[in-house]
Amino acid sequence: MLSGVGGSSLQEAKERLTPDEVSRWADYIHRRGSLNVGMRLEQGFAMLAVVLRRDIASLMVAVNRAGGGNVRIDDLAGSKATMADFMPHVDSEPEQESDINDVMRILSGGR
Repeated sequence: MLSGVGGSSLQEAKERLTPDEVSRWADYIHRRGSLNVGMRLEQGFAMLAVVLRRDIASLMVAVNRAGGGNVRIDDLAGSKATMADFMPHVDSEPEQESDINDVMRILSGGR
């Protein structure tokens, strides 16, 4: 199931989780993001890559200006990089958001 929440299968989750627990897990996931460890690691490394990329771009501008140049940070490739640029496993189109009713419908066996 969702990273072991409620059991190792959908059937176990249906038997073990109460509607209140499902609601609390849904709130947690909505606030904190995926429970998938790989995706969380990818997000953390992407955040680090964006910060480093911007710092390197700033350093390059400072070195250029110290040498008498006039390069702006906007002229440097990657200075406007986002976390999504470093997260190849994230869908480019955002998924349709689910609400608690969708989760309850799945757990109750409905489609």
